[in-house]
Amino acid sequence: MTGDANTCDLDVIALGSIMAEISPPDNRTRVTDAESLVMVQAGSATTFALAFQKLGGRLGFISRLGQDEVGAWIRQSLEAEGVDTSEVRPVPGQLTPISLASVDASGTKTFAYYRFPGYSEPLGTLKSEDVSDAYLQRAAIFDLTESSLRSVDSREVGLDLARRCRALGVRVCVNPNYRPTAWNGGEAEAIRVLKEAMELADLAIMNGEEASLISGEPDFDRAIGWLAVNGPLLVAVTHGELPAALIVEGAVREIPAVPSKVVFDIGAGDTFHAAFLAHYTAGNDPYESGRFAAQAAALKIQRPPTIDQLPTRVEVLAALEG
Repeated sequence: MTGDANTCDLDVIALGSIMAEISPPDNRTRVTDAESLVMVQAGSATTFALAFQKLGGRLGFISRLGQDEVGAWIRQSLEAEGVDTSEVRPVPGQLTPISLASVDASGTKTFAYYRFPGYSEPLGTLKSEDVSDAYLQRAAIFDLTESSLRSVDSREVGLDLARRCRALGVRVCVNPNYRPTAWNGGEAEAIRVLKEAMELADLAIMNGEEASLISGEPDFDRAIGWLAVNGPLLVAVTHGELPAALIVEGAVREIPAVPSKVVFDIGAGDTFHAAFLAHYTAGNDPYESGRFAAQAAALKIQRPPTIDQLPTRVEVLAALEG
């Protein structure tokens, strides 16, 4: 299923951006209507890393952050949860990026990114040769997210690290996490790059919108059919409040949806992603990993967006038994 656990002290090594996010403390509230705002550790890979640790995994993080108090705060948060941060380094002269997140009454999300090359985009300084083969071989799975692919500066680094991992016998997981406004070249560029990344993937985790983007099929079922033929051997696709789809070697199976009251749903996909891999790398089969992930995501969206509210492995297992 995965690499030899006896040779790995980490389950997953993730590559992605680190940023702080400013948002209202609850869902369905626009920034302009909120009485107060909170700042949380953010970036898809950061949320994934923190959730992965709380869900019982062992994770190494490859990233760069600003040489500022925000970056130091986020790194301390990662280390407090047990994340290996030996490849999370500050970049002199740069600041840590910030995003502003808002959700309106209809559930429409908007993101504004304060991330500028040469000033507050430290991940753009990372080079593939900065990361050794010995470090990559510490994990069974290398996780590649959209945040390391959308920028021309970091794109080839992410793809090269994925190629190196495959050559080293480390499996590659791709999580598109598509953000339309983050791609300077628009949708066409995103499709081309994400398809290139998918060709390197042993497994992939995405949502229905991303499945449609990559497959070119607007209909969810047709997109799943395309992935069953053209995607990696293992794919999990979430579908909002509806059952997720699990593809194992071309065979499709539904993962039951878990009804829940929504408090704050930004980060639900990252939690599903983290939970699936945490359970899977612990030796569980894909279907049980999907059920675990769906339950973890349901718990996540019922809570405020702070680290202390991320679901733990014990909580998810208890909810599944209940």
